[in-house]
Amino acid sequence: MINETRGSWIVFSQKITKDERTQHQPLMDECEASLKLEEIVDSAEGKVEKLRAERGKLKLQISELQAKQAQDGTPSSGQAVVMPTLSVKLPDLSLPKFKGERLQWSEFWESYKASVHDAKIAPIQKMAYLKSLLKEEALAVVEGLTLSESNYITAVNLLKAKYGRTDALIRDLHTQLASLKPANKLSELKSFHLKLERLCRQLAAAGEDVEGPQTYLMLEAKIPKPYLRELHKAKQMSSKWSTQQFRAEFGNF
Repeated sequence: MINETRGSWIVFSQKITKDERTQHQPLMDECEASLKLEEIVDSAEGKVEKLRAERGKLKLQISELQAKQAQDGTPSSGQAVVMPTLSVKLPDLSLPKFKGERLQWSEFWESYKASVHDAKIAPIQKMAYLKSLLKEEALAVVEGLTLSESNYITAVNLLKAKYGRTDALIRDLHTQLASLKPANKLSELKSFHLKLERLCRQLAAAGEDVEGPQTYLMLEAKIPKPYLRELHKAKQMSSKWSTQQFRAEFGNF
């Protein structure tokens, strides 16, 4: 802008007469002196030169970086870079809480494993999520473990060792099956049947055989006599009675 103004003045001064130029020159000199135009121009030109020098340095650094990336086999800035996900915000999941009941461990672990444990997120986040889902005794098992990658593995191993043992699970299931409250009323049959089915499914999932007479004879002693007589009729018609047949006939009541 300043250079344009000065250029315009030069063109103008060339077109006017010598007397007119002499007349207007003091005014132009006074204007330049008051605005310090020469200093402004010199300062601006100096800054422009510095900017050009810095731009040259940046171009050189970019060229050197691209050359190094090409030599190392790393992608340049123009290529897509796929980075592993180390830290993401976990979605809100409706996972069950685990209080330390061994019979609930398998269901809890399978849900947690599918949603969190096998997810591609940082172990420290998995640790935070795991502790948020533990209550009471289960939380006490991992109490004192700080949030770290190694402690997450330790926490999982501690929980599996305490609640994931198949032999202990089978023992607890048999204890619950033997402790089923007898169904002395018609209104109690449905609840009895639901608990019976759940326990038998869990035992079968644990690889336990419950089809022998030891199991179904124990269960027969827990149902009212009128229904037991009906079961005995079905039993007499079967060449090989089993707990599975007992459950099927009992479910028809």
